[in-house]
Amino acid sequence: MKHWKRDLALLAVLLATGAPLYALSLADFALFHLLIGMFTTLAGGLIFTVSTLAQRFVRTAFLTQLGPGFLAASLVTFLHLAASPDIGILGEGGVDLGMQLWTIQSILLAVSIFLAVLVRRSKDGHGRRMLGYLSFAAVGSVLALTRVLPAFAQPGQGPLGIALTGFGVSFEYLIVFLYLCAMALLATWKRGADETMRQSMLGASVLFLLAEILYTFAADPTGFFGFGAHFVRLIGFALLFRSIVVEGIRKPYETVFAELNDLSATDGLTGLSNYRRFRERLGQLCEDAERTGKGLYLLVFDIDFFKAINDAHGHALGDRVLQEVARILRDCVRDTDVACRQGGDEFSVLLFDVPEAAAGGIVDRFRRAFAQPEVTDERIRLTVSGGAVRFGGGDPQALLVEADRLLYAAKNDGRNRIYLTRAEQGGETAAEALESA
Repeated sequence: MKHWKRDLALLAVLLATGAPLYALSLADFALFHLLIGMFTTLAGGLIFTVSTLAQRFVRTAFLTQLGPGFLAASLVTFLHLAASPDIGILGEGGVDLGMQLWTIQSILLAVSIFLAVLVRRSKDGHGRRMLGYLSFAAVGSVLALTRVLPAFAQPGQGPLGIALTGFGVSFEYLIVFLYLCAMALLATWKRGADETMRQSMLGASVLFLLAEILYTFAADPTGFFGFGAHFVRLIGFALLFRSIVVEGIRKPYETVFAELNDLSATDGLTGLSNYRRFRERLGQLCEDAERTGKGLYLLVFDIDFFKAINDAHGHALGDRVLQEVARILRDCVRDTDVACRQGGDEFSVLLFDVPEAAAGGIVDRFRRAFAQPEVTDERIRLTVSGGAVRFGGGDPQALLVEADRLLYAAKNDGRNRIYLTRAEQGGETAAEALESA
C-alpha cells in the first residue's frame, strides 16, 4: 500500500493549492486556464513518451495502451488553449469553439482509458492505435474549427451568459458513461502484479468523471464549477502521471540495476552465487541464527582429483564437470539455503534452519548426491570431500576456518567423505569430528 501513501501525500499537496488557485482564477481566469492547460498538455505528452519507451520493460500492457490516446488528447488541449478568447490564436472562435475542443479531448481521454482497460492484455497494434487516435483528434478538430459541428453552447446564466446545448450535454453523458464502464472494469480487475496501476487508474478515472460532471453544470466556465472542473482534472492528471512515472521509469531502472547486481553476485560459469554474495549472506544468516535460535550450517567441499580431470580431458570438459556439480547442488538445496562457487572446484552451502539431530543425514545426502556413476558424456566419475560446521555464535569467520580445516582433514583421510562438527562461541570445536558414512 505504499503507493497509496504517496498518492495521498500528493493529493494533500494538490488540495492545499486549491485556495490559491481559486483566488488566481477569480483574479485572472485566463492565466489560471493557461497554466492548467499547459500542465495537462505537458503531462499528457510525457505520459505518452514514458509509456511508449517503457513498453519493453513493464509487464503492464495497459500502460502502453494509454499513450496514444493521451498524446492525441494533449494535442487537442493545446488547440483548446489556442482557441481561448483571451489568447485568440485561432481567431474569433468564441467560447463555443473552446467547449467543442474541450469535449473532443475529453472523449479521447475517456475512450483511451476505457479501451486500455478493456484490452489491457494485448501488446499489439501500437501503431494502429496511434493512427486511430490521431485521426479522431484531427477530424474532430477540423470539424470544430470549420464550424461544421453543431453548437455546444447556448445563451444561459452567468457572466458569460452561456450553457451547454442538448448536443453538448449528450456528449458529456457519453463521456460519463465511458468512465463508468472503465471504473466497473477496473473494479473487477484481477489483483496481481498490476495492482498499483489498477488502483491509481481507478482514482484518476473517478476524478476525470467528477471533472466532466462539474463541467456539465458550469453555466459560467470562469465561475466555481468551471474552476472545479479544471482543478479536479489537474489532480487526476497529477495522480496518473505519478503512477506512470513510477511504473514506466522507476521500475525499468530497478530492473536494470537488479540485473547488474545479479551479475555482480553470480558466478558466470555455474550460475551459483559467487564468493562476494556468499560472504554477504553468511553475515546475514549468522545474525538470523543468533536472533531466532535456528540451526545454521556451513558446508564446504571440493571435487576429488579435479586437477587430474583437467589434465586428462582438458579445461573445456572440466568446465562442464563444474556445471554438472552446480546442477546437482541446486537439486539438493532448499529455498532457504545458499549455494556458492567459491572458486576453482571449491563450493560452499549455507544450510539454514537445520535441526542438529538431522544435520548428519542432510550433510551425507550431499556427499552421496555427488557420488554419481557418471557425469557428462565422457562418463566421468565424481566424488567430493568436505567439512560441515554448525554456527554456535560469535565471529562468522570461525565457520570458514573450521570448515576449511575439516575439508583438508577429509582429503588427507582418503577423500569421498564429509566431516561434521560444531563451532561453539569463540570458534572452538565441541566433540570430535563426525565422519558421514
